[in-house]
Amino acid sequence: MEENNFIEAVQERDVDLLLMEEFHSSELFRKWFLNKLGFEKENSSKFIGAWHSISHSDLGESDLIVKFKLKNKAYLFLIENKIDANFQPRQDKRYVLRGEKYTKEKCCDAFSTVLFAPKEYLEGVPEDITFDFIISYEDLKEFFDKPGERNKYKSDFIQASIEKARRGWKAIENIPVTSFWKEYWKLAKIDYSELEMKEPETKPLKSTWVYFNPPQMGKGVSLVHKTEKGFTDLQIRGKADEFDDFKNRLKEFFIEGMSLQKAGKSLVIRINVPKIKMSEIFNSQKDKLLESLVQLKNMLYWFEKYKSLLE
Repeated sequence: MEENNFIEAVQERDVDLLLMEEFHSSELFRKWFLNKLGFEKENSSKFIGAWHSISHSDLGESDLIVKFKLKNKAYLFLIENKIDANFQPRQDKRYVLRGEKYTKEKCCDAFSTVLFAPKEYLEGVPEDITFDFIISYEDLKEFFDKPGERNKYKSDFIQASIEKARRGWKAIENIPVTSFWKEYWKLAKIDYSELEMKEPETKPLKSTWVYFNPPQMGKGVSLVHKTEKGFTDLQIRGKADEFDDFKNRLKEFFIEGMSLQKAGKSLVIRINVPKIKMSEIFNSQKDKLLESLVQLKNMLYWFEKYKSLLE
């Protein structure tokens, strides 16, 4: 018996209940969760409750709903949890519709959608599926990697969930897209190393958004090249409701081509660049890619210069 894994068949519901237990019983976990979503300055946050498997007959089901009081407002987090199951049609959009319904019914003043999943699962999620925030199981495991039997059990439990995802979920690799990503990385590594592009693994057909996370950008801020849309974005998570404030503070400092846009619950400082097809030949689009990398580098330097205005 000692040679066997202590749990063999982890189900998504098992992780749902582990998360709900932490929300109900651990102030440390609740603070970690808010910190991951960019609410680390909400020292006055108050936990109201967490509920599992809440359904609407016409709008589907939320795996978890968590309610906090933040800035004297009732705030809901609608959580979807995935290990290896595929997304249902419009599943992410129905989360938004449920949040809008809760807001209209005065159950909350604001809401965000959150996806929990292993990194390997996230690699294969189509980019037309969007959530306001994403937390990986690996991040969750890191939270539990602390001394103590209770933490060890939960860390091992999440590790078992990650391993199940590796066995049961495989994004279908698209060879041309994977090849394009690797050539992109080689180019960025040589001449644009400050962008800190991570070496890519296998990529599916719809993997067309490239994230850069230079360490100086900190939490909640990233550079994103949305290749097929033709956008280079400096993305600030969870700040869409502060659009006017950010615009008034930043507009006089924008460089040529910059604009401020809302993207879901995030704000993005955007520069338009040529659209790129990652499923096509790399060399035929190299000049477009170089133009995009120049703009990403400009945005990074701009961020470093005006970082204090974003805080």
